[in-house]
Parts: sequence; structure tokens; C-alpha cells
Amino acid sequence: MRAPALAESFAGLGAWVSIFDDALWARPERAVASMHVRGVRTLYLQSASSRAGPAVFRPDRTTRFLRAAHVRGMEVVAWYLPPYTAPAYELRRALGAVRYRSTEGDRFDAFALDIETAPGSPDVPLRNRRLLRLSDGLRRELGDRYSIGAIIPSPHGLDQPHGRRWWPDFPYRRLRRIYDAFLPMGYYTYHGDGARNAVRDTRLNLAILRRETGDPAVPIHLIGGGSESSSLAEGRAFTRAVNRYGAIGASMYSHIGMGPEDWTALEGLRFQDVGAPLGP
Repeated sequence: MRAPALAESFAGLGAWVSIFDDALWARPERAVASMHVRGVRTLYLQSASSRAGPAVFRPDRTTRFLRAAHVRGMEVVAWYLPPYTAPAYELRRALGAVRYRSTEGDRFDAFALDIETAPGSPDVPLRNRRLLRLSDGLRRELGDRYSIGAIIPSPHGLDQPHGRRWWPDFPYRRLRRIYDAFLPMGYYTYHGDGARNAVRDTRLNLAILRRETGDPAVPIHLIGGGSESSSLAEGRAFTRAVNRYGAIGASMYSHIGMGPEDWTALEGLRFQDVGAPLGP
């Protein structure tokens, strides 16, 4: 198992920015200030597109995001979605983000691999081999002191018939040996409506991930509902469930869709300490 302290970068309240959030990229300092005033501890910033372009998207704007976050004491985690079509190339793109330095010395504080499928992704056996090859390569290149997280599909979703057809034999335990934290895309808004659904989905995502990794203390930053679709009641239910069932961090996806009702709903979040046994 990984050293618990390496999961600290994924703790607390998070905010997510993709390369498609043009309004945020236009004013990085303003975007970060809006996160900070809401208590965001970690900015999750997409480092590049899945396939083409530089390893660091808009380097000048990325530098501004990094500087604005760091002067406020926030951490910045790079995230990248590989399609598993060219493992060596995808590893270079991930490492390019990790090794990026601004002229002022700012860098990403951690890295998270977005484990999904994209157009052209191979079938499951080859996909799993390439996922593990890429993950092993990241850990080998970065060593044991750099924090990396695994952004994974909803464990509850993977436990359903459609999930088992899409990604059977998801390699939870092998990934746990490599990654310092898991960031499941719970997305309760995709799986039903209402507060009861949000609580049930949150509880099951946390419980299934602990069961499948075989680690009751696995560090989890749970990504809740889609911010554009979640109601105040659903967001508050998500907060209550996180507080009851335990996680080191939480967020909604994504920052650009966060409304006043979402921030109000998340105000009561309480997080468990990294390394502590999680759950009620």
C-alpha cells in the first residue's frame, strides 16, 4: 500500500477545470479567486487534450492558474485522459505535465490519471494491459515521493450490469498498489434524481471502492453530482453522506457549472484525516 501522506494533495474541497472551460481560461486569476473564497483547497486542472497538441494546454494560462493558486496556498493537480491507443506517447504527455515548470518555478503539485474510455479505445483486455502499463510507467518515472491519483468510473456504476459489460474485471487492487488516492466519478446526477438517490449513490460508491481495493482506509476524493444538474437538496444529501461514510476530499464536476446552491450545499462538508480508517 502507498504511504498515506502522499494522498494529502487530494484532500479537502476540490474544483475542476477542463480545457473546454474557455471562460475560466480567459481569466485564470479571477477563476482561482472565486474558488478560494469558497474554501477550495485543490484545483484540478486538465493538462492537455486526449491526443493532440502540447503536453501542457495553453502554457501561459496554465502558468497563471498555478501562480494564482499557489499564492493563495492552494494545490494544483494536473489531470489527463488517455485513450489507450499509444501507451508510450500517452506516458510522455502525462510526464510532460508533471515536469512542467514556469519561469517563476511553479509546477503541478500532483497528477491524476483520468481512467475512462475515449473514441478509439481498445477492448477491455488490451485496455487493462495498457492502463496498467501506463500506470506502472508513471510510478517508475516519478518515483515513490510524487503523488498520483486515479480518477476512476463510478464504482456503483461498474457494479451494475451495464458497467460490467463496459469494463469487466476493473483492476482495482492492482491500481491501489500504484496510486496514492482514488477519485471516483460518482456522479449521482447520472444515476437518478432526488436526495435519497444522492445518499444511496454516495454510500455505495465509497463502500464498493473499499471492498474492491481490499483497503478500508483507501484515500478517496469523491466527485459527486454534475454541478449543472444537482439541486440544493441533492447537494446537501451528498454532503451528509460524505460526512457519514467518510472521505478525505470531495467535489462536484465542474467548477464552471457551480451555482450558489451547489456552494451552499457543500458548506457543511467534513473530511476524515488521510490515513485514518474511513467510513462510519
